[in-house]
Amino acid sequence: MKPPVNTEAAAAVWRTRRILAAMVALATSALTLFLLRTLMQPEAVGAPSGSAPDSHPFWTAAVVMAPATLASLCWCFAVQGQVPAVRQLLKCSLLGGVALGAPSFLVGFVGPMIFSPSNNMGPLYGLITGSTGFFVGTVAGTLYGWMHRPESGHS
Repeated sequence: MKPPVNTEAAAAVWRTRRILAAMVALATSALTLFLLRTLMQPEAVGAPSGSAPDSHPFWTAAVVMAPATLASLCWCFAVQGQVPAVRQLLKCSLLGGVALGAPSFLVGFVGPMIFSPSNNMGPLYGLITGSTGFFVGTVAGTLYGWMHRPESGHS
């Protein structure tokens, strides 16, 4: 026989988790905005005035993807974390992001060290591939969770 669940204690735990998620979301949102400002206006953070980028290559977007994705997941949990279906979808999203992001980071970080030891760009490649993998994995996990959600009888 299971002991009775203390609903007040359970609610307090979920409230605490949602508050922590909001704090992480606030920090990662600030980081995302700082990175965007830095990438779009390098002179605003101390770069020489004539050094504005001619173009924004793919890696600049890849660097911003991971904190922006993490911020959106945390904000979603902070706002709607009390809904079990939302928690399940966020779980699928986060697992997909980690499942694809971690190996992508390792391949990008360690791969250049193994296949091209004279190349010192491994950490940068790891940052790019890890961020991109986390973003793509999160999208794939969200789609998987959305397609395999339990039917609630509502359209």
